[in-house]
Amino acid sequence: MNHELPFERGETYFQGDSSRLTTTGTDRMLGMRFVVRENYDNAVNGSSLENEKELVIVRNGSSGSIYQGRAIRFNTGTAKTKHRICKGYVAAVGDYGLAIDDAYSSTYEIKPNDLFYAVLTGPNKSLPAADTASARMRGGVAVRWDANGRVEPATSNSFVTGQADANNTNTNTSTRVIVHHFSASVY
Repeated sequence: MNHELPFERGETYFQGDSSRLTTTGTDRMLGMRFVVRENYDNAVNGSSLENEKELVIVRNGSSGSIYQGRAIRFNTGTAKTKHRICKGYVAAVGDYGLAIDDAYSSTYEIKPNDLFYAVLTGPNKSLPAADTASARMRGGVAVRWDANGRVEPATSNSFVTGQADANNTNTNTSTRVIVHHFSASVY
């Protein structure tokens, strides 16, 4: 486990500088893991939630920009790319994916080939499913990724990404919910 982050949370390695975006010389950083402490105010019944979060450095290997709030997917055909190079957002209900660290603002653009932090385990804010029924979820309910990389209550035969932190009665599908992501069999 690594101790010092090579770039600040909420920023990318190249900081979106198109003239520097390259895959050359950064492969050694892909898959590096870090444990950070998080504090979410008013997380459970008005109290604070302090917990550890495990991050992993990933390259945006897709052809377009990605944004926080949704889950990323990987080419699972090769061990070299899993948890190292993402292929865009999760694209099928119940698929395996990782959340983008919520230290990024919802408008922060993660450009192709830039490096960023994704969440392996721990609490993270993610967007609920776009339909209002799925946006409402009980605290403690198991959640999965929908076909757009948003969280929704899990059903059978799908990868469970985590557990909703508290009751979410909000039907605003742009309001992020805290999800405690489970450790997956990753390496």
